[in-house]
Amino acid sequence: MGKSINFTKAAINEISPENKRVIVNDTSNRFLKLIVQPSGLKSFYYVRRLKGITEKHKLGDFPHLSVSLAREEANKMSLQIALGHNPMQEIKTNKKICTINDLFEIYLIEHAINKVDEGRQDKSLFEKYASKKFKRKTINDVTKDDIRAILREVRKTKVLSNRVLALLSKLFNFAIDIDMLDSNPCNGINKYPETPRKRHLSKEELPKLLKALDEETNQTWKDFFYLLLWTGARKNEIQKMKWNSILLDESRWSTMTKNGDEQNKYLPAPAIEILSRRKEEPRMISESKQDYVFPAESASGHIQEPKRAWAKLIERAKITDFRMHDLRHTFAVWQISEGASLYTVGKSLGHKSMQSTEVYADIEMSAIKKSIDRSVEAMLNVKNA
Repeated sequence: MGKSINFTKAAINEISPENKRVIVNDTSNRFLKLIVQPSGLKSFYYVRRLKGITEKHKLGDFPHLSVSLAREEANKMSLQIALGHNPMQEIKTNKKICTINDLFEIYLIEHAINKVDEGRQDKSLFEKYASKKFKRKTINDVTKDDIRAILREVRKTKVLSNRVLALLSKLFNFAIDIDMLDSNPCNGINKYPETPRKRHLSKEELPKLLKALDEETNQTWKDFFYLLLWTGARKNEIQKMKWNSILLDESRWSTMTKNGDEQNKYLPAPAIEILSRRKEEPRMISESKQDYVFPAESASGHIQEPKRAWAKLIERAKITDFRMHDLRHTFAVWQISEGASLYTVGKSLGHKSMQSTEVYADIEMSAIKKSIDRSVEAMLNVKNA
């Protein structure tokens, strides 16, 4: 049955997610429910038993849909039922003719509304590898064979194939969440095994990159790439970096990991120097976008993809097969080479579990060997003294 409370914005904000889905009833409207997912997503539903069948319809996600509007929508549905209509049955009928492309548009609006960058990446993947393949196919007609056919076309790149599968799976799970589907056609389709990339800058390569960075004439990109190196942060974390999340006097930056957890990152002296300078510089940008460390007149309010600037930088440095994300690997490997444990490195990278950090285990072993050799040599020196 779930617990019952009087729905208010404050009361709903106080509800914490649990390990399983939680259903909360509104004491002011017995057909209005709030479903809280383990991820923290809170959604309003109209739930009512009609002709012996429990009907459920999603009204919207909180707080994008307010309590008052959710109640208003619930009352409208109750009125239609009282007049002899079943709006939920009509909605189901409409859903049967919903195409995959229609579903993706709904997904972008409802699911990715506050995730501009993720929405942009999803849109690019979907339009390039799925949209034309599905054409006018309805969501109920999609089969595992359809999914496999799409994946076969991108299987030459295992990582890309896995990203497409993850997106489609997320899309169909969204359809299930809003009662448009009963099952996910992606279930049971295995991802390709991926070999974790461990590319990092060697002692010979690092001076080349630093020299190329110092020669960079675009101060924005110079600062951006240096912050990636000095913090080990992901590209999108630096893109979204805001002044209100930075405490310069404490050398601390509060950011969100890709798992949605808050993390306090330590800012070393070179990073503080960059940020302190940027904070004092005049920003010729719209006031609403000045909260970002790297603002831009874009939909997101911050700078976008720096691929071109990165390609030119790497070319000047004469370094091959080195991606922007490899700066994060470099940050980790150099910590380990200076004696940091895998646990410490994992914390500095914001890894939720040690499994993500295990990719650096062989590098840590090398550091351990050096440490043991130094300690054994010290003991032998004592013996021979």
